[in-house]
Amino acid sequence: MYIDRKKRDVYAQDGRWSVDRLLIATGSKLSCRGSGNDLEAVISFRDIVDVNRMLSYSRSHSKAVSWRGLLGLEAANGLC
Repeated sequence: MYIDRKKRDVYAQDGRWSVDRLLIATGSKLSCRGSGNDLEAVISFRDIVDVNRMLSYSRSHSKAVSWRGLLGLEAANGLC
């Protein structure tokens, strides 16, 4: 799978899909090209090291997006 964020297109084995918004629920790690998992502010939530990184980042940033079930809700609640 490949995601072109600028064009808002997702390329998969079964074709190209245009999207307005895209939610990727892959577990604790993103692995597709163009997913943004290599961006500084994209933080997985697996252990205390990740929690400390989120808390550190939240001190200098006022907005966050959280997803992925119960852990996503817990992360959002902690960041609030």
